Amino acid sequence: GFADTEDLRIFKDSADVAHVFFRNGVVRITADNIEIIPRDNIAEEGAVWESRILRHDIKLTDKDDGAFSKFFNKAMQRQKTVASTDLDDWRDNYHLDEDAKLQLESLRTSYGYMLHSNNNSSDAKLIFYIDENSTVGSEEGGNGKSLIMDSVKHFKKKAHIDGKKWQGGGSGSRFQFSNVELDTQFIFIDDITSSFDFTSLFSMVTGDMEIEGKGTNKFVIPAKRKAKMGITTNYVVVGSSASHKRRLHVVEFGSYWNQVTKQKERTTDEKHLGQALFEWKESHEEWVHFYNFGFRCIQQYLRDGLTVTSQESYSNKAIIREIEGSDGDGQGSEWLVDWVKSARLIKGRYTQDNSITENFLWALFKEDNAEVNPQFDFQYSKTQPVSISKEKYMEYGKLVKNLIENLPLDKFVFSRIKKVEFDSSKTSKFFDLLCNAYPNAFV
Repeated sequence: GFADTEDLRIFKDSADVAHVFFRNGVVRITADNIEIIPRDNIAEEGAVWESRILRHDIKLTDKDDGAFSKFFNKAMQRQKTVASTDLDDWRDNYHLDEDAKLQLESLRTSYGYMLHSNNNSSDAKLIFYIDENSTVGSEEGGNGKSLIMDSVKHFKKKAHIDGKKWQGGGSGSRFQFSNVELDTQFIFIDDITSSFDFTSLFSMVTGDMEIEGKGTNKFVIPAKRKAKMGITTNYVVVGSSASHKRRLHVVEFGSYWNQVTKQKERTTDEKHLGQALFEWKESHEEWVHFYNFGFRCIQQYLRDGLTVTSQESYSNKAIIREIEGSDGDGQGSEWLVDWVKSARLIKGRYTQDNSITENFLWALFKEDNAEVNPQFDFQYSKTQPVSISKEKYMEYGKLVKNLIENLPLDKFVFSRIKKVEFDSSKTSKFFDLLCNAYPNAFV
């Protein structure tokens, strides 16, 4: 360093202990305990950013049943599969089914992950909130994603980035994180569009983060000190590769709060929350409820890690978006997914010892979808199918395993299609699904 200077050691959370700083003490959280300790107890472990000390006094409670907790839980509620039309209260049609309960656990642990200040690049995740009812070509919103993710700012210093203004490339993209500072602990990219490219962030999620502002010098935040990141969107975004699955933690929100708006009601109505969130006075008891709820989410994350859901619903929509484009209706992609999942002896045309060719698969699609476009056709160059054993497929994860574990084949073969002529209509790319969405399973 420079002469007459010394390195300043900054306080850091460990992988299994979290600390939240308040005016009257520090809340120390482990997997099995939550307690308030004097700040002097950890004074020798390093300096604390002033921005990390919350301007509240805190006390611990045995429950976290405040307004935010209620909002949080209802954000996961789904409409019942068979909805009643003769109910006096539309809310009776909403509940937490088994899938929604798992999504709620996923949301709680993702919230705890964002609040925990330890950053381990080996298991770093980009937290991604989307609505379950979002479909390709149609946005869905108003279900509480942004409010919940934005509430992290009440725990730690946040940098907000407008996702609609995100620049995927060019000189302007150099400055997209210009509002990130050394003491920033959370980066919230809000409301990204359907064209957003996640891969541009993956290196930042796992590695060092280079920050450049207009007219200022670049600086680098080491991986272990950089802020965690979260993203929200109302759209289905391209991303079905193994890298996406490894780096994204996806939570799909229910539709309860969106239905409140459709019913021309407000979250502040007495029948819902009866108040506006975070507009409380400094000494209001709701702050105590809110912070204690966050402590328990951190504790659940420390104890259980991130609760991972199947993500099958979102994964299928992402595949449709990737293969068919923003106006895709899923006809080609869904047909092929269904075919893969049910592929046994299709119409008796192959047996255990036969391979499957792209021409055969294309013929099946045309036969099942003749009404789409009778003139729809391609020319193919012949390719040599490459065989991969069923056992090898099993190594590539649960999704692929679920797709093929019941196949009565020792070898399941599909060769990459080489297109001589290309039709850009939305169903024309359906056969790329296997190659693009399941690159490790099919060649």
